[in-house]
Amino acid sequence: MSESSLQTAELHLLVNRIKLGDGPARNEFVRCVASRIERLAHNMLRQFSNVRRWEETGDVFQQVLMNVLKSIESGANEPKSVREFYAYVATCIRNTLLDLARHYRGVRAPELHAVNETQSSPKQNPIDNATATGDETLQRWCAFHEAVERLPLMEREVVGLKFYHGWTNQAIGEVFGVSEKMVRKHWQSACMKLNDLLGGELPVL
Repeated sequence: MSESSLQTAELHLLVNRIKLGDGPARNEFVRCVASRIERLAHNMLRQFSNVRRWEETGDVFQQVLMNVLKSIESGANEPKSVREFYAYVATCIRNTLLDLARHYRGVRAPELHAVNETQSSPKQNPIDNATATGDETLQRWCAFHEAVERLPLMEREVVGLKFYHGWTNQAIGEVFGVSEKMVRKHWQSACMKLNDLLGGELPVL
């Protein structure tokens, strides 16, 4: 079974076998999901430049993969679908990166880690500004990321794809099998909920 061919029924079977302590099932599961988890970790790490100074994709990937496996083995996470599973993985990556952002808050990297200003770099995420401008700003952005986790599943996934990955409404609609109008509806609803959750201090999205 390859990563691209993993289906919900097969995921459920592997999860159930892993919970029973089946070592080969654990290895098969890792083989099926590892490359996609690593790509997600790589893409999301690009948004946290202060963390990137200290951590590499492989470090984040290993930590997230171990946490995901532990949650499955303990029965704490039983995804209903492949899509829901990867949404959970994205949440794990985001929380890991937020913890690392807090850990490295205010820590200055030595010059050998400094980014060459003549090279192009990914669009900066506001979390980077937070690490540079003090605890209050960092806390505000951490509150935003945590509020995203409280959204309904569809809205959370739309926010994740638009905000964290920069996807267009059209691309999101194609993945979910809905119209661009429906994607905009979910986005607008998510923004209103986030605004309420953050007491009217919704960052510019």
